[in-house]
Amino acid sequence: MKKQTKFLFNYLFPLVLIAALFFTACDDDDNFVAPMGSYQASFNMKQMVNGMALQMNTSNKPYTTAKGQKFNVDLLQYLISDITFF
Repeated sequence: MKKQTKFLFNYLFPLVLIAALFFTACDDDDNFVAPMGSYQASFNMKQMVNGMALQMNTSNKPYTTAKGQKFNVDLLQYLISDITFF
């Protein structure tokens, strides 16, 4: 009896649980249809350093940090998230 209980809890129960989760997963969103209409979005972004327009790929280091360290900008990347349209 002890071996049978061990088999149920160690092998059969997790297998049944995984099968149940697999067959009750969320529905696919393949049937989603966007509302008809025309949409337009516009994003205006300004790259500023110390109140002045950013100059990219300069040979000298035109910018200074609060600690007095000079630097230039060679690469600028954006991470835009949490955009919601109503």
